[in-house]
Amino acid sequence: MGVVLLRLFATVVFLSLASPASAQWYGALYMGANTTKAADIIVKGDGYGLTFPKVSFEAQPFTSPQYYGWRLGRFLSNTRRVGLELEFIHLKVIANPDQLQPEVQRYQMTHGLNFLVANVTSRIPLGRSAYGEAPLALVTRLGGGITLPHAETTVRGETREQYEYAGPGAHAAIGLDVRLKGRLSLLTEYKLTYARPKITTANNGYGQTTTLSHHIAMGFAFGVSR
Repeated sequence: MGVVLLRLFATVVFLSLASPASAQWYGALYMGANTTKAADIIVKGDGYGLTFPKVSFEAQPFTSPQYYGWRLGRFLSNTRRVGLELEFIHLKVIANPDQLQPEVQRYQMTHGLNFLVANVTSRIPLGRSAYGEAPLALVTRLGGGITLPHAETTVRGETREQYEYAGPGAHAAIGLDVRLKGRLSLLTEYKLTYARPKITTANNGYGQTTTLSHHIAMGFAFGVSR
């Protein structure tokens, strides 16, 4: 896990430093909400193998710990059209326990099905203000990386909770950057994430499901607008 993280970070930093000196660093913080499509859950351990079909998931994005995300990136030229980023996304995936009984009492990631991804982003200015600056920009991003969930499970009465590396993840987004003042802007975006996190459960077991999640996010960015 540590090697993968270092490679992701090193890729963003190396390519950013290799860009022209006029390139611009930027950062963003956001909050939002997500919904995850129902999917099969597989739970296996010593002496058992269980499959629960089409289990529904809750997100509870506004209860602690809330949905949030951040990213740090750098444009590759002073036109601020193409950039590279490192992004962290914290969303929750909580399986409906009524669909797992009686063998599994809890299967969830409430401290996050956390994504850490490296993105390529494209920014297209829309319109011009009286000062010659674009008041809006259409922003798209595509990336991939790893999932680092905090899994909480109770299987056959045995509980286990831990942060762990749970496999690769993919991310795509499209949204608007709305210029506010100076380098400060408001961001709104639709995001899509995909992963098949494999988590450790009690009794020398593991669990796995497919998480296809739709997100709506809003927040603030600094250093993006031009």
